[in-house]
Amino acid sequence: VKNLLRTRDNNRKEFKESVTANIGLIAKNKHDEILLNNIKKVVEENISNEEFNVTDIIKNVGISRTMLHVTLKSMLDLSIGEYIRNMRIEKAKDLLMEGNTIADTAYATGFSDPNYFSKCFKKQIGKTPSDFIKELAAPSNHHI
Repeated sequence: VKNLLRTRDNNRKEFKESVTANIGLIAKNKHDEILLNNIKKVVEENISNEEFNVTDIIKNVGISRTMLHVTLKSMLDLSIGEYIRNMRIEKAKDLLMEGNTIADTAYATGFSDPNYFSKCFKKQIGKTPSDFIKELAAPSNHHI
């Protein structure tokens, strides 16, 4: 039982750090897996919409606000707002790696304020978007 609980906690932690992790490892059953995949799909489809919020997810997925909150908190240990923000930051990483500017990336991922975007990015990734870009541009220190 301890091993199962530890594995579940590790899976939650991994998912919290990267919401692109395998949902099947987190879901308790097939119904939860379908629900999480539907939530993820709705968020991905609306990633650039700064007006997108919990109400939109509820309408699209067909679940009550309370059930949505309880489900995400129990499986992912995230609120729906945190989940949406984490998905946006993951998408932002991809856009920055493609060479987009910080401001363009912020707007493309649903943030109306690039400064707030930078704050959220640093909180989740551990570095500012500009430091993230600098690391991408820096030559690798690996020797072949």
